[in-house]
Amino acid sequence: MLASDPASILNHKPPPKAAAMDGYKGLAVIPVGGKSERIDLAPAGGNKLAGTVTVAIPPNAKGVVRLNGPDENTSQAKFD
Repeated sequence: MLASDPASILNHKPPPKAAAMDGYKGLAVIPVGGKSERIDLAPAGGNKLAGTVTVAIPPNAKGVVRLNGPDENTSQAKFD
């Protein structure tokens, strides 16, 4: 992923339809070059949250995503 590319998180549910992300917000934290790249995520239509990265993210990067729902519940996931 290049700097200024959009970063997206999709919420998938089994058919018939995916869950809308209206009212959600999130944060992705990805270590890049010894520093943490923090990407604020906001609703981007349908089942998608999106944000913009400011540095190049290497392929197979590891990180953490935190989602905050409109009901103030928080979920967190680690990916590696």
